[in-house]
Amino acid sequence: MSSELRAASCERWVGSRRLSYVACLFLLSFAGAWAQPLRVGLVQQFSNLPQVTLRSAAEFCVTDSAGDTIAAVAAGGEVTLSAKDGAMELARASGASVPAGSQIEAAGLAPDTLIIVSCPNRPPGQYRGRIVARAGERGILLINVVDVEDYLLGVLPAEIPVEFNPEALKAQAVAARTYAWANRGRHDKLGYDLCDSTDCQVYLGASGEKPTTSAAVKETAGLVAVYQGRPISAQYSADCGGMTQNGGAPYLVSVADRPEDGGPDYCEHNGHTWTKSWPLEEFEKLLQGSYPDLKGLKTISVTSTDASGRAVEVKIEAEKGAVTLSGVRLRSLSGNTVIRSAAFTVKVQDGNVLFEGKGYGHGIGLCQHGANALAAPPHNYTFDRILKHYYQGIEIVPVSSVGTPG
Repeated sequence: MSSELRAASCERWVGSRRLSYVACLFLLSFAGAWAQPLRVGLVQQFSNLPQVTLRSAAEFCVTDSAGDTIAAVAAGGEVTLSAKDGAMELARASGASVPAGSQIEAAGLAPDTLIIVSCPNRPPGQYRGRIVARAGERGILLINVVDVEDYLLGVLPAEIPVEFNPEALKAQAVAARTYAWANRGRHDKLGYDLCDSTDCQVYLGASGEKPTTSAAVKETAGLVAVYQGRPISAQYSADCGGMTQNGGAPYLVSVADRPEDGGPDYCEHNGHTWTKSWPLEEFEKLLQGSYPDLKGLKTISVTSTDASGRAVEVKIEAEKGAVTLSGVRLRSLSGNTVIRSAAFTVKVQDGNVLFEGKGYGHGIGLCQHGANALAAPPHNYTFDRILKHYYQGIEIVPVSSVGTPG
């Protein structure tokens, strides 16, 4: 197709999108905010970039903030964006460049088009939906505007092992969908709804999609967990250590993740229990970044726990100085992937600081390893029963039946 024909196709596409947008606004007044796509800030994989390249195996259009076409890109073609002083310039593969203002949007003419984002020294990412690029003070901010169900295709493989039982994966899909719905607009002041990092839900885009997790999303399409008719804060962690933590909501009460008649925890697996030790002097140096006056470490112990057995208060005494801090704080100082949960004991033994613990993560809400065991024989829980075990008093309903969150 010639460049003139591609430009004409883009103009027709832009015109149809404007009409679709008006129709969408009309429908939203009846259907509710759930029909809107999510704006996902790509801050983990792509952040503060001076330059970024967009390409696709299919034709795509690049428009400015007014919706006018500034580039019609052939299949296999690419454009490069650079940002300086709050403005962007768009360069074509031919070498020609044009000013692009403070924001551009790239989207395929076909609905299933994948936009590939790449920049130096980082692996490329593929994304469904549209890519919005904004020029900021520190570089380019990328936002993926994507349908919620397509967003979940890129979330699940990053948040749960893809080889888990299908019912556990479906439970995770409903939890992740509910989380996205309940937290929409969390980063609205930054110009997007959710981010792609652990601050929200890790999102890999189309690059991370896997058949098992995609099937779980599609088989639970549109379903969310609600308490008294409102979407819940569907928190989840890898391994609750045999007892979930109270999350401060009536549906996030602490529940035992083990059979009533005894036996191993549902979340029992290789890595369910763990130990970690440091030489006394090395651990003291680790603490001194936050507590520089603490010198000559002598004892460390958990002095208070919550109902789930997690460390609420930890006391550290040294020849010079003493400090009392929370288990969560100590875990953060030591490394959240090193001290895998706050369900630990700690002591000084033979010149070392020794931690012994269970679980991985904060332990609130859905326990992923527990869900996987509940889905398997002899329990054979379905995804809805799994969710009702971890989130007490909830119902699973179509999101279209739920009112606008507020």
